[in-house]
Amino acid sequence: MSHAGRATPSRTTRRPRLLPLGARPHWGKLTAAAPERITACYERAADFGRLLAEHDPKEKFRNAHLDRYFPLG
Repeated sequence: MSHAGRATPSRTTRRPRLLPLGARPHWGKLTAAAPERITACYERAADFGRLLAEHDPKEKFRNAHLDRYFPLG
């Protein structure tokens, strides 16, 4: 049974409450937290965004999830 694209109520309510305690959710996993809040936890998120642009200029490997955390431009 696939749970892709779904978050259980316990996950969506617990995880955002852990952020102020220093928890750092994985940007590649489903979360209810805003993308800006997630990428703020990663001090080199901007570097990763630049690497995406440099190594995938034709955006062949991008998808909606990646665009949410590392928008183009």
